[in-house]
Amino acid sequence: MYHDELCSHLERAIENAKRVDEVELYASELSTLSVKLRRGELSEVKHSHTLGIGVRVVCDGRIGFSSTTDIRGLDECIERAGRLAVFGERLEHWEGFPAPQSVPRVSGLYDERVVSTDVEEACRLSLELARVPREKGALLSSGGLSLTSGAKLLFNSGGLRVCEPRTLCYAHGEVVAREGGRTASAYDFELSRTADLPMGQMAKRMSEIALAGLHPTGVEKVRGTLVLRPPAVADVLENALMPSLSLDSVLKGRSALAERVGEKVASSELSLVDDGLLHGGVESSCVDDEGTPSNTKPVIERGVLKTFLSDVYTACKAGEKSTGNCVRGSYSTPPATDTRNLIVSVPHMRAADIDEGVVLTNLIGAHTANPITGELSVEGRGAFLIEGGHMGMAIDSTMLSVNVFELLERLRGGLGDVRRMGEIITPSLVFEDVELVGTH
Repeated sequence: MYHDELCSHLERAIENAKRVDEVELYASELSTLSVKLRRGELSEVKHSHTLGIGVRVVCDGRIGFSSTTDIRGLDECIERAGRLAVFGERLEHWEGFPAPQSVPRVSGLYDERVVSTDVEEACRLSLELARVPREKGALLSSGGLSLTSGAKLLFNSGGLRVCEPRTLCYAHGEVVAREGGRTASAYDFELSRTADLPMGQMAKRMSEIALAGLHPTGVEKVRGTLVLRPPAVADVLENALMPSLSLDSVLKGRSALAERVGEKVASSELSLVDDGLLHGGVESSCVDDEGTPSNTKPVIERGVLKTFLSDVYTACKAGEKSTGNCVRGSYSTPPATDTRNLIVSVPHMRAADIDEGVVLTNLIGAHTANPITGELSVEGRGAFLIEGGHMGMAIDSTMLSVNVFELLERLRGGLGDVRRMGEIITPSLVFEDVELVGTH
């Protein structure tokens, strides 16, 4: 469906919504070309198109939600959301969905090359993931590439009208290396608004880690310098820290940082900035996912907690204003508070200045972290010794058990390898005096 036609449907639905006090329509229309690989060969090529609409209504200060993929059933979906609103919590000081405001311009969200990439080119790019491992004596066991284009549309009965075209590219893969009876593997991914995915670099990283894992050394227990590469950093922040930064968690008594705004909560070397305006950011937009203008703000500055993140609903309950952090995982689920693009800023360190320590590339089990206390117990993968400032032997396997807030107090800096791990932008981070335990 063309965007103009979709906009007309949304306008009519808002005009017809007579039995509710307010209505908000969030539409996501996406076209995707996806390529899958299995054992280094093409296994599937598919085109898909999705259109979905998430509906929120307000009735007597209570919010109801529903969703549909049938544009012809939109009026019925609004009525259904209205019936569900009676089960919602009544907000005494509800001020309404965001009204139209002057919004900033955001660049880098749409790349015409993503739209123009045909099946032949998509297959060629995907097979680059398999070529590099094969040349190095390994195998891409699985992987793929998806190229998505579409638009986010956000309309509400207060007059808000947003239509924002966007593109997204996602590549992923797992490389397996075998020698004798031993097997080692490595996983990685890249996500970008543009067609400039570094497929060769990604394949090279996976291949080198998998091949090195064929000849590991064992460790029993070590305490010293720990380097977490960007994938591991993102896992730690997303699962153990970010839940405590949400005002919703604070109000529910589920944040270890409650009542600590203005206090030191991490090493003074750490600063975190939440940026909804970042050029080409995965979570960048002129507005958040309910219409509050996007912004850039410090969350942690030199170790000091500056603010909690909120959307309109959560901010209303606390008697505050939204920080512009309403995010939707999909049109089919209610929006929630989350970071936009979280930028990790630390002093630069040279890898050559680290005499000895351990590097962890990936973490297994980070999703089991306690989001309230920040306790984390994970297995490190893609683990290596640091010897004389250089990457040394691979480590068979190791366990890291730590509280995220204690870990962040031990932060000393970061290397120069900044990566965009989805909405988290970070270099490898260097921590001192951390204990690791071998699993073999």
